[in-house]
Amino acid sequence: MKPRSREFPELGFGGDHTGARRTRRAFRLCVAAVVLFAATLWFSECFLRYPSAERLYLSGLTLPNNESGRVMLRQAVKIDNEKNESPSPKYLQALAEREESDKILAAYKTAYEIDPRNSFLAIRYGCCLFAHGEAAAALDRFREAALHPPENALPGYLQAAVLPWVDEASRDRLADSLALVARTNGSNESVIFPRPLWFPTLPQGGERYAELRRQIAQECCAPLYRYTDWIAEAAASNIEKRRVHLWNSRLETLETMGERIAASRGSGTIQAIAGLRIQLQASTFREQVAQLDSSAPDRTSITKRMKLESALEQLTDFEKSRDPRITVERVKYDLPNRLVWRTAWVFAACYALAYALTKLARTGRASWALPHTPLGKAVFLGGAGLMLILLHTAMVFQRTSGESIEWIGSLEWIWWILAAALVVFGPVYPFTALPSARTICEKYGPHEKTDGMERAAKRCWRVAYLSLVRRYYGILGGAFLCVISIWVINHRLLVALYPWQKVLLTTGLQEEETQAVQQALALLQ
Repeated sequence: MKPRSREFPELGFGGDHTGARRTRRAFRLCVAAVVLFAATLWFSECFLRYPSAERLYLSGLTLPNNESGRVMLRQAVKIDNEKNESPSPKYLQALAEREESDKILAAYKTAYEIDPRNSFLAIRYGCCLFAHGEAAAALDRFREAALHPPENALPGYLQAAVLPWVDEASRDRLADSLALVARTNGSNESVIFPRPLWFPTLPQGGERYAELRRQIAQECCAPLYRYTDWIAEAAASNIEKRRVHLWNSRLETLETMGERIAASRGSGTIQAIAGLRIQLQASTFREQVAQLDSSAPDRTSITKRMKLESALEQLTDFEKSRDPRITVERVKYDLPNRLVWRTAWVFAACYALAYALTKLARTGRASWALPHTPLGKAVFLGGAGLMLILLHTAMVFQRTSGESIEWIGSLEWIWWILAAALVVFGPVYPFTALPSARTICEKYGPHEKTDGMERAAKRCWRVAYLSLVRRYYGILGGAFLCVISIWVINHRLLVALYPWQKVLLTTGLQEEETQAVQQALALLQ
């Protein structure tokens, strides 16, 4: 037998190629099944679970970019109009919230014509009208909002806020608006701000929902701020002229409105700050009026003003810390995604390099029948298992409250050390699985050991080495795809969201915001 034609079973030549092919195909099918299951779960939920208009509505609500959401919602409105005789107002209302400035009034008008008994829609439409300079139309919307449930004091305050800008020359704008504020103060109705349109299956504690809620609060507070500034100008002018008759009661009425707004149901920092600022302005002017009346400082009003300033400063500090805290939270949810995709690129690059080397060396598939060693199998299973554990550990830490992110650096270091070890082990692995060419030559005895046989053994060893490295990175990549798929499935089952839905996962600090408001209001007691 010639040395070059000798088969070396130790290097996989002449082995069970049929069985090896079946094993490879079985592994690939298992990986494909796991990946396909995760992809099917995502696809069915995103594209099959809801009708097309509802699916676009869901996407439009959750997209962080208003321009992208606008495109989705316009398409949802179009599909809804084509399929239904009575279009749904929620698509139009959601579109109006994100519509371009020159089209927003038309969108709100169409939505309101479809659902005129929706008081929160009427409030938002009225605020939009007032922002565009249509005070009379805004007043009509606020009056209509007050006629429909739920019982709410906010439309009354908004009516008073826009009343001075309605063109009625024969009316005493100051007296009429303050009378309306006083009547609203005397009612037992709560001050309820509109909430964002939202999908019922989505959680309301995320960054996107909080952003929409704060935007609505700012829209509703804008008329109140303008009205308060207008009264403040009138108060300052009359105090300067020492005409303070009735101004103490007027300012008290305004101060009561601020108290009720700050303590509104589910109050966030936007509403609370608006209420406190209104109180502070009214209290400051009341202190000046008291000084003119008695020529002595009113200690009660001074104490109250100082408490208002302290409470307002506390909420302002919370607002300043809001964005940095949300950034920290965003990093927590971004870490696993970043690790997964960067690692996937590294593993893919390693396999591509090994594949290119086997093609350049023309290794073929002669040595693919070489079985993997127990060490290799332990590395595959152990590496994949540890990565899966690390991803689930990150999931647990993400749900914990607090701003501490020391665990992020530790977990990232552990992950990359593990990934680097798996990558480096690839070129080392064949040395643990293959006997050397000299050992193979010595096995056949000195009488057969020739230079030709030794060269053939070295060439076959190189072929087996490159083939085993390529197979190692291929199996490593397949195992990592399974890790990603299992992690995505478990994340969806345990958290009700996918790991890439960061704007829904990242906290909007609503619990912390509520606590900050309660602490600030407690200072006024």
